[in-house]
Amino acid sequence: MESPAESNLVRAFTQLARSANLSGVPGIVTLTAQLVNGWAILLDRSGTVAAASGASRIHISDAIAVAEGRSRDARISGLQRFPVGPPSSPSAFLVVSSKGRTVSHVSAVADHACALLSLIADPLRSPRLESIAQADAVELLCGSDAAAAERTAHRWGLTGERFSVVAVGAATRSLVLEPVVAGWLRDLAVVAPMATDQDGLVLVVPQRHVEALESIIVAAAADRRVPFHCGIGRLLALGSLSASRSQARVALEVAIADRRPVQRFDALATIDLVLRTMPRDTADALRAPLAALDGYPEETRAELLRSVRVFLAFNGAWEASAAQLRVHRHTLRARISRFEELTGLSVGNSDDRIALVLALRTEADSG
Repeated sequence: MESPAESNLVRAFTQLARSANLSGVPGIVTLTAQLVNGWAILLDRSGTVAAASGASRIHISDAIAVAEGRSRDARISGLQRFPVGPPSSPSAFLVVSSKGRTVSHVSAVADHACALLSLIADPLRSPRLESIAQADAVELLCGSDAAAAERTAHRWGLTGERFSVVAVGAATRSLVLEPVVAGWLRDLAVVAPMATDQDGLVLVVPQRHVEALESIIVAAAADRRVPFHCGIGRLLALGSLSASRSQARVALEVAIADRRPVQRFDALATIDLVLRTMPRDTADALRAPLAALDGYPEETRAELLRSVRVFLAFNGAWEASAAQLRVHRHTLRARISRFEELTGLSVGNSDDRIALVLALRTEADSG
């Protein structure tokens, strides 16, 4: 007949197995903390916290010290360390602290938890190795070798004829992108290799998941005011994704500048693309005629520029433009004439109108 202690352990083992099936690594660690009436922290071989439950920052520091064999540096006594994987070469360590439980009970529960962790966790997995693998996958998928890209897609379980490169960034570098993006992918049950890029992160996303990822980013920005931005390149076949990657970067720049959560490259107006790729010398040359307005008071200068912007936006319709500006059409004509005299540009000339549109946009962007 089982003793009460043995019955408790059997129930604990059963709960741990169920938690492993339902919640994976985080579930095992959380339940372990509950079963030992304390806290539990799982650290990989590099000392990075993989999962934790019931632990504060000071607990994490002590757990790292114990995992690295520096128990004397821990400020809390009585911590126990259990290896995950082969004792001779563990892939991780589970550090636990218990209150009111016997040493044998804690050891039995922790040992069983580590056995389950060994079964469901890749013993070679570490954040560093995983990030390298994903970066390599992104480079191959975005390369010009279609055969290599297809082999890589097959190995990662990416299916479909077309893919889109998605760039995720933030207006500030103080935000950590990877955990948030990884959480979005988990919520969608999407496999999408991602890599750190010069502007943030880039992901290769199958066509069927692009809209869902876009929706979750928009929802996150609206509901939680998460200051992340996303640029989405065009859907292209493997072997051509380098173009989608470049497009995603341009779209991300627009999203950050315009404070939009998501910007699709396909939705960019032609003028936006021209302005984003225009050399600085060209932009300065376009703005040069506007320098003639610099001698006027700021209010007058702004009045003239706004009048021209509205006139061009309404395709030269005098009545509609005057109504929008809430001035008489003769007043608007006088302003336009003065602007033409000062700048040497004519709103009646098609080439000058194009130059004016670009000049006014670069003027607004520079200001």
